[in-house]
Amino acid sequence: MTRWLIHCVAAAMLVAAAAVADQGSQPARTSREPAVEYWGGALIMNGIKVDFLARFERDDSTKPPSYSGTIDIPIQGLAGGKLSKISVSDSEIRFSFTSPGSPGEAVFVAKPMPDDPAVYAGEVTQFGESFPLRIRRATEEEAAGFGPPRPQTPRPPFPYEERQVEYVNPADGARLAGTLTVPPGDGPFPVVMLITGSGPQDRDETIMGHKPFAVLAHHLTSAGVAVLRSDDRGTGKSTGSMEVSSDVLAADVLAGIEMLKTQDKIDEERIGLIGHSEGGIIAPMVAAESPDVDFIVLLAAPAFPGRDIMIRQLADISRASGLKEEFIAKQTEAQAALFDLMEANAPEDEMRAAVRKLVILQSGFNPPAEVNLDREPPPLPPGIQHAIDTTVEQMMSPWFRNFAVQDPRATLARVRQPVLAINGELDLQVAAKANLEAIEKTLKDAGNHDVITLSMPGLNHLLQPARTGLMDEYYRIEITLDPRVIAEITRYVRQRAGLEP
Repeated sequence: MTRWLIHCVAAAMLVAAAAVADQGSQPARTSREPAVEYWGGALIMNGIKVDFLARFERDDSTKPPSYSGTIDIPIQGLAGGKLSKISVSDSEIRFSFTSPGSPGEAVFVAKPMPDDPAVYAGEVTQFGESFPLRIRRATEEEAAGFGPPRPQTPRPPFPYEERQVEYVNPADGARLAGTLTVPPGDGPFPVVMLITGSGPQDRDETIMGHKPFAVLAHHLTSAGVAVLRSDDRGTGKSTGSMEVSSDVLAADVLAGIEMLKTQDKIDEERIGLIGHSEGGIIAPMVAAESPDVDFIVLLAAPAFPGRDIMIRQLADISRASGLKEEFIAKQTEAQAALFDLMEANAPEDEMRAAVRKLVILQSGFNPPAEVNLDREPPPLPPGIQHAIDTTVEQMMSPWFRNFAVQDPRATLARVRQPVLAINGELDLQVAAKANLEAIEKTLKDAGNHDVITLSMPGLNHLLQPARTGLMDEYYRIEITLDPRVIAEITRYVRQRAGLEP
């Protein structure tokens, strides 16, 4: 659901939360250093630690040596972000990074600490703001173990076959790449296709170091069910643009089903869909159109138009963050006004003014008292201005306009296949009670009584065991997918596939 939350300016900044990457002693620099250097550290942003790992590759053919490099920031789900302007010496380390889609270059500069020369201290500067920085060299082994533990992420060798597959959406020629995992044996095996949430995501639905689709695929395939998971269009090895409507995304899934029907050891009579978040909107769309779909599983799926979901989301997250009801009311009022303008196809300057007001409210930026936010733009920090520009561009995209008004209940009423819907009771992005009740009522009112809804206590939007449900917990929680959820999905799929009573 990364595209759903118009909630804070942090998306326009570099990073948002974590813990220091490296402790313990580090090797001294020598003249025989390897061509690849690793540097682990953290910056402090608004009182929050943010881990990162930088990888520098040194070219000794130049004098002085030149560098290329990348950066990993797990809290952002960033891996391999390209660095520039790298210089490393005994007296200073310096490099720059620009987030994709952001005009604001983040400049990292640090110098050895007098009392501990192995540790470099300095600051990161971006959008005119500076944040404290600590960084130190890391060994290759330490770099390999960088990031918080993710004990559920499956590691090879796997007790099943992995096939790298491709298929084409004939509507626009987008080529989708994925992994099909097939249980050992002769088959044919039932198969499920996993559908990611909103925003460009890879086949594992990687977020903040978690790989929920890899975890789910591993458990299902180990239980005798083949699984297809694919990179979203324009992501990983898939081509095509993500700036498309839900109808096109549904067509991607239909193309995947056609490919599955050609695969050896796959039973085309037992095909299911599992959709998470926005994927829980796409799955019913496909099921309503395709007789090949035998059942669907909806995980944290919305049952209301995007407008309603996002206004509720903003209020729930603000409330869980401890904001006052008066302030929450102002934010939701500004957001509703913004949706009104969008639905009325208002001119871009009116949209921009409404977005400005909302972003300023959410950022906590306090303009001069004499400034009327409804009529004139106050002087804004570059980070806030970038958030405004990004939000306007997003809200004017075909995907967003479609999402804001599309009512999933219209499609759910056409679904005739069995449905399992699971939501976490601490989900602040898709409220469990309201959405599960709407899913069940819509299906049953339309004559489909083969529906099971499960409201899982203590789970957040990613279906992790959580304390508050706030997104800043996603990174810190080591569990990727609660074992109770895995068990319920596995049991349901195996029953629907005829593998157990």
